[in-house]
Amino acid sequence: RQQGEQAGYAAGAQRAQQDGAAALGDALARLAEQQAEQREELRGALIALASAMVRRMTVELAPEQVLAALAERAFEHVVPAQPVRLRVPPALLEPVRAQLALRELQLPVHCVADASLDGLRCQVESPAGVLLAGLDDVLERTVQRLDIAQRAQALPEAGDAQDTPETCA
Repeated sequence: RQQGEQAGYAAGAQRAQQDGAAALGDALARLAEQQAEQREELRGALIALASAMVRRMTVELAPEQVLAALAERAFEHVVPAQPVRLRVPPALLEPVRAQLALRELQLPVHCVADASLDGLRCQVESPAGVLLAGLDDVLERTVQRLDIAQRAQALPEAGDAQDTPETCA
């Protein structure tokens, strides 16, 4: 009888330990999922905040300087280096042209007024195609790159979690 009680007690203790381990594992998995969701929410809020700050700061800068700088960065993506047409809002055509004249550009640029553009929007045209180079376009591409980098970073982490052997109690 005593052996039976001890065996029952041992089986009960083992069962309780297994149930406790399973419950703890489930709780930790839920916590990890919540933390991942919170990290993603915070990341999104941080990106939105940073974008808003950049937009606010650019309002205080001369728009022609901002557009010239954005265009110059876009010119770096024209491969091979070849003449381009820069489309800008009509009100900024001459000021942007003057700003670009102050810079050492690696390719010939022809500035053109485009009534469909306003604010800090511009387009770079080359024989290879059109690159949207305005402030919102650049910020949007930056957010996309951050998303891609985040996903790429998350993939190895997910693989590591799956490769971890589980311990049996």
